[in-house]
Amino acid sequence: PQFPGAQDLWADGENWTRGHWLTGRAGARSLDSVVREICARSGVSETDTRALYGIVRGYALDETGGARAALQPLMLAHGFDAAERDGRLVFRSRTGRITQRLDEARLAASDEMESPVEAVRAPDAETAGRVRVSYIAEEGSFDIRTAEAAFPDERSFGAAQSDLPMVLTEPEARAIAERWLAEARVA
Repeated sequence: PQFPGAQDLWADGENWTRGHWLTGRAGARSLDSVVREICARSGVSETDTRALYGIVRGYALDETGGARAALQPLMLAHGFDAAERDGRLVFRSRTGRITQRLDEARLAASDEMESPVEAVRAPDAETAGRVRVSYIAEEGSFDIRTAEAAFPDERSFGAAQSDLPMVLTEPEARAIAERWLAEARVA
């Protein structure tokens, strides 16, 4: 219990953040392998996870459920989507890059619209300006911690809170909160 803090007892205590021998960090897996395993256990074998990026340090599911319930926290934490393409379930990490252009000739048009594409924003009161993410801390004793992100112009419009059953480092949790906040503002 005193490792790595009791440096006088543990000569290798300073290596704890990079080591794996006691804390099981060698068990961290690639995100794509975890998603493939969840799909395989549910009987879905036709998957494509080549465009998934990230690692899973730990993941706790406290209830039995289907693959969708098991994938949802991973999708939220790592920012990826799933879509059916040609009979396969395809998973892709969001990159923010434009991968498809809309052909205006193929869009449904209405006489009531000035343009075939219309952008609508939610009122400020419905837009989250602060996001809090609770997670299982990788550093230390796997405590439950919270990371937060807020826009500098935050006028307390709203806050979103989510609990992730995942083991994360503090920078990873903060990055997730910042990504959620940015995605909420853009959406």
